[in-house]
Amino acid sequence: MELYLVRHAESLANIGLAPSSHPDPRLSPRGIEQAEYLARRLKNIEFDKILVTNLSRAIQTAAIVEVELIALIHVCMGVESAAEAVAAA
Repeated sequence: MELYLVRHAESLANIGLAPSSHPDPRLSPRGIEQAEYLARRLKNIEFDKILVTNLSRAIQTAAIVEVELIALIHVCMGVESAAEAVAAA
């Protein structure tokens, strides 16, 4: 089994455009470009699934990547849940 770890792309909070009270900011325009670049880099690798936490910036990154990879996105309820899913694979 090969495992690729990817952090979500740049969010609005990373560039100071989301209020600090907002716990789940979406991707910035640059973050969308980063996710599209990642998708192009990974498109020739075969993936069984994409594990992603339930944060919108992580789901948004995975959804952009998924278009190129044709892999099933599995949303986990936090990092611990994703780690459990990897261990079960």
